[in-house]
Amino acid sequence: MKILARMEGEPDNALVPYALSVEDKGQRRIIRYLPQGRERVTVQQVRITHAQSLECPRTLGGL
Repeated sequence: MKILARMEGEPDNALVPYALSVEDKGQRRIIRYLPQGRERVTVQQVRITHAQSLECPRTLGGL
């Protein structure tokens, strides 16, 4: 199976559904899933609504 493209979803975000276009034995298909495990883990999310500079979101995002 070869991944051709990401159709939906965001890397490193298990809160939104994911869809991949793949080639499997010569046939193209789309695989959709919600990347969650059996256990739920609470995580903190930081949302920057009114940044004073463009560096603020980049710095907090680890870029």
